[in-house]
Amino acid sequence: MSSPNQIFADVLVDLTSKKPFEKISVSEIVSLSGLTRPTFYKYFSDKYDLALWIFEQHVQSARRDMRINHDFIALNRSVLTIMKQYSDFYKSLFRDTDSQNSFIKQFHSNCLSGTKNYIGAMGLSPETIAVYEVWTTGTDALIARWASNGMKESIDYLIDIFIRSMPEELKRVYFNRQDLVSS
Repeated sequence: MSSPNQIFADVLVDLTSKKPFEKISVSEIVSLSGLTRPTFYKYFSDKYDLALWIFEQHVQSARRDMRINHDFIALNRSVLTIMKQYSDFYKSLFRDTDSQNSFIKQFHSNCLSGTKNYIGAMGLSPETIAVYEVWTTGTDALIARWASNGMKESIDYLIDIFIRSMPEELKRVYFNRQDLVSS
């Protein structure tokens, strides 16, 4: 039997295949779930919180693998593959750019904090962390554009851009491989 949060998630994913995320209301999610509004608010503060929970569920195993294997390319390939697998859901989320709580803002904040925790644990300088913040803003914008425009480019194409645009000090952190770090 599915948990209430998973039931709400399944409803939202299904709804995004039928209409834009910004047109979906909590009332509609609750009605189609067969559960109650108080139950929804027991688990989520709003539909954006639910969308972020779904994203977290989707990428949980990829992040766990990153902590174990430290494989930046595999992490990104896994996350982008999941996004492509649930393309209607992510296209709808990334097209919603006007609302105060847009998923893009939450996605960026989530990616930034998770990776800052990962690289911050390495004792990196504040300057390197600042470089990461600038670089990830660009890569997150690229992901948002890719998703909202229909995910036409290949995942390998995106990963290649991530690596080519990555500052040298981040390549040393993520790869520690001389073939990816220019001399």
